[in-house]
Amino acid sequence: MSPKVAIVAALGALTLSQGCAHSYFVVPGPLATVGKPPPPLELEGDDDASGSVWDEIEPGEVAAATESGGGEGSARDEGAPTPDPRARKQGADVAKAASHYLGTRSLRHGGESFRYDCSGLVMAAHARAGLSLAGSSASMLTMAKESGVYHRRKRPWVGDVAFFANTYDRNGNGRLDDPITHVAIVTAVDEDGTVHMVHKGGRGITPLVMNLRQPSDHAGEAGKELNSYLRSRKSSDRNGTRYLAGELWIGFGSFWRVLDAR
Repeated sequence: MSPKVAIVAALGALTLSQGCAHSYFVVPGPLATVGKPPPPLELEGDDDASGSVWDEIEPGEVAAATESGGGEGSARDEGAPTPDPRARKQGADVAKAASHYLGTRSLRHGGESFRYDCSGLVMAAHARAGLSLAGSSASMLTMAKESGVYHRRKRPWVGDVAFFANTYDRNGNGRLDDPITHVAIVTAVDEDGTVHMVHKGGRGITPLVMNLRQPSDHAGEAGKELNSYLRSRKSSDRNGTRYLAGELWIGFGSFWRVLDAR
């Protein structure tokens, strides 16, 4: 089965089984700050996924995000071939669409409404770019892997979906065992490797940055922000809890490479 056929089949099955592609409700977000020290209290989750998704995660992915820092030792396939111009344009269209929603209080396109959460933003941005993508952050990870567009390069492509783990304590057990809790869309990549993204957090739809070459640094020597805070700090946090985007990142998905324009 070709990647395009596989992802279309997966989208249909996941939409029917999870019922999340056309659920129009608002879920509060876990992300209280971007670019500022983490506040003392952790907020609720902003994605509709539920239950365990450990079977969808490769060994070491979450460990990279919680033990050694998300960007360390994760530069696989740095020399991947450049996509053709048409595909790259689709990625640029997804990034432009994500930026369109910055500061907005709802996610709508073409008369259709999307969940006002992190995965809802990803769906809305792809729809605005003329591409069909639906599901939760967990199901999107599965689709990326099954369609062959999941990667862990430190320099993603514009339009990629970024996946993060342990951005909050989803299951409430006080442990760092909450995989695939957040997603964002890549809009640009600087020469120094700083990745610019758009995401839906606790303060709405805002910019987000991370640098996988320096995943544990909030700012560089010149004061440039390298990694935004993605997890709120709590007094009950375990030793080794990570808070920065680069530390909580686990991978990217280039859906624009395999989705056909409507």
